Amino acid sequence: MSDVSEFPSPPTAWWHLEVPDPERPEQLTWHLTPEVYHLHGVDPGTSADPAAVLDAGRLDSDGDLVERAARGLRERGAFAHRRVLVRGDEQVAVLAVGVGELDEEGRITRVRGAFVDLVATLHEAVAAAVTAQLQEVVDARAAIEQAKGVLMAGYGLDADAAFALLGAYSQRTNTRVRVLATRVAHGTTGRPAAAADLDAHLSRALDPRADEVPAVRAESADAPVEPGQVRSTLVDGHVVLALTGQVDAVAALTVGSELRRLLGEIRRPQRLHLLDLTQVAYLSPAAAVAVVGVVNRHRTLPAVLRVLPGPAEQALLSAGLDPAALTP
Repeated sequence: MSDVSEFPSPPTAWWHLEVPDPERPEQLTWHLTPEVYHLHGVDPGTSADPAAVLDAGRLDSDGDLVERAARGLRERGAFAHRRVLVRGDEQVAVLAVGVGELDEEGRITRVRGAFVDLVATLHEAVAAAVTAQLQEVVDARAAIEQAKGVLMAGYGLDADAAFALLGAYSQRTNTRVRVLATRVAHGTTGRPAAAADLDAHLSRALDPRADEVPAVRAESADAPVEPGQVRSTLVDGHVVLALTGQVDAVAALTVGSELRRLLGEIRRPQRLHLLDLTQVAYLSPAAAVAVVGVVNRHRTLPAVLRVLPGPAEQALLSAGLDPAALTP
């Protein structure tokens, strides 16, 4: 026989029923845990008869539940039903469950079961959910603040601009801000301090699509060092868009938007036009992804666009550029 002190505490109240003689099922021995008494509004220290405790808490309308439970035990070896307990001036909705133990002849010799306080269970579930959500909010805020600090230090941004950068890449990559913030915060731990190396790591953290894309650095000492920009010129009647300068993860957002605007303004896209990347001094992995995204979308139109990749060829292909877009 189990010690009642071993049973869990509310909202689950455990009990078991002994049937000493299966031939005389009316001779039952009830064993109730203190939680069952509490659930029925009875002091466990009293000498109240267990059967009387259970019967006193039953609504008249629940009279058939006893028979239903007995039938369930006979037919399936178990029962489960919802019932209402009367506890003073209040009523408590509970789930009553029981599982029978049979002898070799299939007769019930013991039933173990529990009352589950549905209201208390719901309150606990709601409290647990709220607690978990609050903890998630706290954790998310901590990750975001840490990531903002990294971006502020890495790019010289203020707090608002750093958060806006996280938001922009969140929308661009369809990734939750918290996820990106965690990538930024954790992805730069122990990383090289060089500015270009730091941007490459931040770039991949901000845009998960750039994880396998290399950064591009011009070998020429005479390469331009101004911030990245897109210039549009007309050469022999052909539009040439030249991407120049250093395009880090911050500049990638502006450059991508400008490139999309300029391509959209081409009046005769069916005529050959070029995107020249031979003058790029630095192209971050995220910038390569941004450029490829604009180019691939533009090429779905009736448009003839070719790319002069320069040193960025491998990065562009790694970012998903259609090789057919490259100039022969």
